[in-house]
Amino acid sequence: MAVPVVAVHEDSSVNGSAASEKRCYNMIDLKNISKIYFKGTENEVAANDDISLRVDEGELIAIIGQSGSGKSTLMNIIGALDKPTEGEYILDNVAVHEIDDADLSDIRNQKIGFVFQTFNLLPKITAQQNVELPMLYAGASKSKRQKKARELLEVVGMLDRAKHYPNELSGGQKQRIAIARALVNDPSIILADEPTGALDSKTTKMVLELFQKLHKERNCTIVIITHSAEVAEVCERVVTIVDGKIIKDTANPAVSGGSSASGVSNNEESDIDDIMISSTKEGDE
Repeated sequence: MAVPVVAVHEDSSVNGSAASEKRCYNMIDLKNISKIYFKGTENEVAANDDISLRVDEGELIAIIGQSGSGKSTLMNIIGALDKPTEGEYILDNVAVHEIDDADLSDIRNQKIGFVFQTFNLLPKITAQQNVELPMLYAGASKSKRQKKARELLEVVGMLDRAKHYPNELSGGQKQRIAIARALVNDPSIILADEPTGALDSKTTKMVLELFQKLHKERNCTIVIITHSAEVAEVCERVVTIVDGKIIKDTANPAVSGGSSASGVSNNEESDIDDIMISSTKEGDE
C-alpha cells in the first residue's frame, strides 16, 4: 500500500492541549470533518458536522456524548473504520482520508489499537493467542509474537492467565487481555469504545487505573469514547459532542493541572455532569 504521508505538524501551542509546554506533535489532526448520510435527499443527516480536533502525542482524552450525539460516528472515522464525507484526517503523519477503502485495514492494523466494550476475544484460542493476533495479521514470526504477547500480559497483570481461554476469565480480566492485544503492534493510538460499559464499578476503576498507568508510564496516546462522566473524569482532557458538533473542549485540572483546552478559564467551565444533563434534556424536548 502506498501511504499518503504529510508534513509533520508541530505547534508549540498545541491548539488546545492542557500540556502544551511538554508536547508539540499532533498525533491526530481532524480538519473540518463532516459525515453526511443520505446526502442531497430530504432525509440528509449530518452525524458529524464540521468537526476540527487535534490530539497530541501522549494525551489521554475522553470524547463524551449521549446516544445519538455523533460520538460513535467520530470514533469510526478516527479508527479508520469509515471515511468522512468532507474534511481531512491526519493520523501520525498519514493522510487517512486519502487512502482507498480497501487499504484502510492496514492503517487499523499498524496504527490503531482497539479496545471494545464487549472485549471481542476469540473464544477458541487462549488469552496469549488473542494478544498475538494483530502481530499474526501483520506477518510477525511466531517467536516474536509469543515474546511480545507475554511481555504485554505481564504489563497488564495477566501473565498468569496466558493459557486460559476467554470463558475462564472474568470481565475485567478479558478487558485487560483486550488492552494487551491493543498494544501489541505498538500502535500510534489506543482507541477505546465504551471500555467499561460491560463492567461493574470495582472492575471499572481497575481498568481506568490501567489506562492511566499506560498513559503515564508508556506515554500512550489514548482516546476513550464514552457516555460516562466517571470515565471522563480520569482523562486529562474532555471533549463533549452534542448533535454532531463539539460544544466543549476542556482540560481536566484534577488530572492535567492545566487550563481549559478551548481557551475558557477553569472557573467558567461547566461541570461534565451538568453538560451531559443539559444535552439530555435538550434531546427530550
